[in-house]
Amino acid sequence: MRIFLVFIFFFFSFVSQSQIVNIENQRLDPKKEGWKFDIDLNFTIIKNIRVITQFGNRNKVAWNKEQNHVMFLTDFGLVKADGSDFVNSGFGHMRHSYNLKKAPKINLETFMQGQYNRVQMINLRLLFGSGARFEVVKKDSIALNLGAFIMAEHETQSDGIVNQTVRYSAFISFDWQFSKTAGFNTITYYQPDFLFPADYRISSETSLRFAVTKKVNFKIVYNLFYDAYPPNGIPTTSYFLNNAVSVRF
Repeated sequence: MRIFLVFIFFFFSFVSQSQIVNIENQRLDPKKEGWKFDIDLNFTIIKNIRVITQFGNRNKVAWNKEQNHVMFLTDFGLVKADGSDFVNSGFGHMRHSYNLKKAPKINLETFMQGQYNRVQMINLRLLFGSGARFEVVKKDSIALNLGAFIMAEHETQSDGIVNQTVRYSAFISFDWQFSKTAGFNTITYYQPDFLFPADYRISSETSLRFAVTKKVNFKIVYNLFYDAYPPNGIPTTSYFLNNAVSVRF
């Protein structure tokens, strides 16, 4: 039973487990104008010697018009066993991106985000930021992007502590489709406190994807998160490994 619970935890921990939300890998195709939607919903109840409840909902909505790109994201996940939370987290994110005509590889972006993670003692974290995203390399098989942002942060922890600060947020992402059936992707975020650089967060996500058939893909995802000043009782380092199979119709 313990092995089964561990399997459940890792299978669904892909939903918002990191305190830093990876937005780069959740962008919808910006090339075509108009609206785009991507909605996932799942619900499971398992009853044997214990009751396990799982719920997940992930939504992506995007709108493109000429130089403007607007993105709305929501992601919620819950896994409970005998009244204990294995996963209880979620976020909502809205972002506007403006592509510069005279510098098409540069996008000016503004975003707002709200999130919570009960397991990591985050009752509510609100973010508001602005900055730029740079397409350094954009080819058929290789893509390299950089980003630099300033964001205001308001956080309420489960123990009642309230933190308010301004953070610098930078990322580097790299994607390589090294064969017709396999690809590699990695992204790393670095978020130090603007006035107290010793308080910083690092989040890294690395994935390998394989095309089993034209409609079936297999992906291995490794996430690593480090927080120099986490809430009391929460470790500075956390990580998880996720194996996923996706079917396209």
